[in-house]
Amino acid sequence: ILCGLASYYALDGNQVYYSVPLTAGKSYKVTLKSSFYAHFYLFNGACNAAAINASCGSNGATGDVQGYVYPNNSGALTFSPKTSGTWKIAVDSTSPNYGGAFDLTVEEYTPPANNTCAGTKLITLSGGKATVSGDTAGLGNEFGTGVTCGLSYAGNFDGPQLYYHVALTGGKSYKFTLTPKFSGSRLYIFGNSCALATINAHCGSSGTNGLYAYGSGTNSFTATFKPAATGIYRIAVDSYSPTYGGPFSLEVEEYVPPKNATCTAAQSVAGLGWWARVGQSSAAPDSPAQVLALAARVRGAP
Repeated sequence: ILCGLASYYALDGNQVYYSVPLTAGKSYKVTLKSSFYAHFYLFNGACNAAAINASCGSNGATGDVQGYVYPNNSGALTFSPKTSGTWKIAVDSTSPNYGGAFDLTVEEYTPPANNTCAGTKLITLSGGKATVSGDTAGLGNEFGTGVTCGLSYAGNFDGPQLYYHVALTGGKSYKFTLTPKFSGSRLYIFGNSCALATINAHCGSSGTNGLYAYGSGTNSFTATFKPAATGIYRIAVDSYSPTYGGPFSLEVEEYVPPKNATCTAAQSVAGLGWWARVGQSSAAPDSPAQVLALAARVRGAP
């Protein structure tokens, strides 16, 4: 069983199956909390490998898959059946060595409106700052592999996303800090348009009209943006894979960069007493040439 995943994700572990009746026109959220490295998938039809793969690998058409739920963590998928019927859910893994206890929940679910760009949620700055929280686990991916932000690999922004918008003042600088509780997180900023071509042009403009940023693991990361024009800007919290998503917090705040954040505004250190002798030149150890070092603490500089 692959469910459309890469071959190294072959689901070769031991599995258990459940069945559940689902109603057309409703949305459901399936959540797995696992004590081991787990996958789970939803499918309908016959119990043979070809039929299962066709359904669970259909990206939500007749089934879906959620991969790599890490030990003592949760993963989720959402599904909206086009016809009423009975679906099966398998809890599985990539190896017979992975197995253990888990909790599986199936519930009727209303996806948040800001799972689409058109339903973006407003962020209002108060005192120049605001923080919002959300959860992308199990949500849809509106543009598929269409969002690239100018990168050559189309899978960089292939996960579920939530959208926000905020009024920014041209010429001011802002910090956007994302604290995810899932791996593979992505953040991108673009103008007040949901046209895919505009999104890519803006988030791929290296700060002219927007930008993209990403961190490592579940660590927080910060992007700074100085819009050229006053207006509404949209922010997407995303990930690089449909199997990565979860809770996060996003902080937006006005930011004053240091005066010497640009080359043309380099700060003079003459007469400040920061020069210190730390050794002799390695190229001429017997010469009077000195190795000089300047220590300066820089916070928030790009």
